[in-house]
Amino acid sequence: MISIRKNLIVSISCILIVSTIIATVIIFYNSHDEASEVFDSNMIQIAKALSYADGENGVISKATKIDEEEEILIQIWKNNELEYSSHPNIPFLKQDKTGYGQAVFEDHNWRYYASNSTNKHIQVAQ
Repeated sequence: MISIRKNLIVSISCILIVSTIIATVIIFYNSHDEASEVFDSNMIQIAKALSYADGENGVISKATKIDEEEEILIQIWKNNELEYSSHPNIPFLKQDKTGYGQAVFEDHNWRYYASNSTNKHIQVAQ
């Protein structure tokens, strides 16, 4: 025969374990969404700042690949020609969709923000 105390302990333990798992999943997804919003707003700010640049100045990297999520790829396209790239040795293609998007490049998912201004197409990818 199982005592009432043992039943209560088992029941409460199960409820706590299930609640903890549910809370962990919810917190993970909320944190992921918040982090994405921060990165997305950074990409918008960079794209807006570059829309006012003349395209002749800027830091150019000699790297042939980006170090995971640490760096950002910035490109300015004019008349479908690449006018500026922060990493010219990385052949990331012009994305036709403006706004946020995802593209697969070199077997990795890239998140990008693209904007069109007057005669420029600006892409910021990470």
